[in-house]
Amino acid sequence: MTLAHLLRHLIVHREREPVLLLLDDFGMAAPVPGLVEKLRSNRKTPAWLYWQSLEEMRKHGGNGVDGRSLILGACNLQMVFRLNDNESAQWMSDRIGTVDWTVRSISREGFLEPSRRSETLRTGRTERGRRGRSGRRLGVAAR
Repeated sequence: MTLAHLLRHLIVHREREPVLLLLDDFGMAAPVPGLVEKLRSNRKTPAWLYWQSLEEMRKHGGNGVDGRSLILGACNLQMVFRLNDNESAQWMSDRIGTVDWTVRSISREGFLEPSRRSETLRTGRTERGRRGRSGRRLGVAAR
């Protein structure tokens, strides 16, 4: 049974229990005509589509339309894990933008004796999604 046929069957047969579709590596499937409309038209069939990159979404737009904006525009929730290609990483970085931050650090010395206290205040601006000093990605993708 092809994916397009399965979606059509679930849309036509609405008198049933809800079905959750978890479709991994969806970009490897053949394009589904009217994908966005099919997913939007049936509340009894929520779908989670797992893509490896934005590039995989292009062919799923139909009629020569770039599928990325159609699919992403139809999603109420978008989660991103481990972006390995530059185009997708740049898209996510642009989408989540920048963050202003302030770090207040207080250190105390001494336990029984009168303590000395020092305070440091640092501020800055970081582009979310960029790598910090530790080499780890900064920011989270929440929309």
